[in-house]
Amino acid sequence: MPSNMSDFTRPTPNQRSAYRQSFVISDDKFTPLYVLSEQERQAPGALVSAMGLLQCGEYELLIAGEHDSPDSILVNTRYLGAAGNIDQLYAACDITLALTNTESANQSIVKSLLCGTPVLISITSGIAELLLEKDGSALDYI
Repeated sequence: MPSNMSDFTRPTPNQRSAYRQSFVISDDKFTPLYVLSEQERQAPGALVSAMGLLQCGEYELLIAGEHDSPDSILVNTRYLGAAGNIDQLYAACDITLALTNTESANQSIVKSLLCGTPVLISITSGIAELLLEKDGSALDYI
């Protein structure tokens, strides 16, 4: 597991493709990433429910981090557990979701951006005012 922020870098297109293969991420699917904080034991229910409304063949939510067994697993949601190469996982996904206003969510945002992956965050996040349009979006109601 990367030990410092210098491990999080933007990959070349070939590296990104290799990372997607190593995490079994289809190029045909839009793949958001949600990284559980140390305090979280499950992904937000609203997030998992929202994924259930999307076309299964077009989207796959990846959830990384130590977690309790979910009540149910949707076809388009995959729990990865503690990802050893989290820097590669950030780089492999299409967007990172940071839906809480915690220090660990802010770290997730920075790590994702360092890997070249845009973020979707809450406007109430302290880091939202630093987010450039090219780097992602901040939503009012998350």
